[in-house]
Amino acid sequence: MPNRLPGDAPAATPPSSSTTRWIVALSAAVVVVCGLVVVADASNDVAPAAHRSTVELTTVAGFGRMLDDIDRNLGNSEVDRLTIHPGYASISRPVPGAAGSEQSYRYEDGQLTDEGRSPGRDAGVPVDLRQLRPNAERLIGLLHGADRTLGVSDPTRVYLNAQRDDDDGPVVSIHLWNENSGAQGFMTVGFDGEVRSVYRADQ
Repeated sequence: MPNRLPGDAPAATPPSSSTTRWIVALSAAVVVVCGLVVVADASNDVAPAAHRSTVELTTVAGFGRMLDDIDRNLGNSEVDRLTIHPGYASISRPVPGAAGSEQSYRYEDGQLTDEGRSPGRDAGVPVDLRQLRPNAERLIGLLHGADRTLGVSDPTRVYLNAQRDDDDGPVVSIHLWNENSGAQGFMTVGFDGEVRSVYRADQ
């Protein structure tokens, strides 16, 4: 063994094999923990994006998507009545091969829910919502100006009905109601986008 001169630093003692294994194990544990933290943060970032947001049916995008979903999921767009609220819609349509019966559905968040069959259908010829699709933007534009057209300011309830009228054929009626003031009115619009009638709150 070489002689150590005065003032020389003590010679380093190589770590034992057990100490080396302990250091390696500790380093691996740190890497795993850091990896878990990164994954957790990433999952937290992705979760909100994966949450499906509700699109209001009284917007052009929401209304058009609803018409497309009805046609795709039910095989056609024929209905006796379609009642549209901002957050959901109710659908009534005839049952093929079962005269006098109607089938009901609820449409919400892009999903159609079967709400059962019932007797007593008294509607005539169904309307085809495909005829309404090209004028969806025009209809929603009329809806958004209906508070002035109908003289109902700050309406608390808004809904639309698409069905066949005995005189005007396939129409959509736009209904506005302010439950606080009692003011209410409605207008009817043909599937071609032309206004058929207006019933103002002050009439």
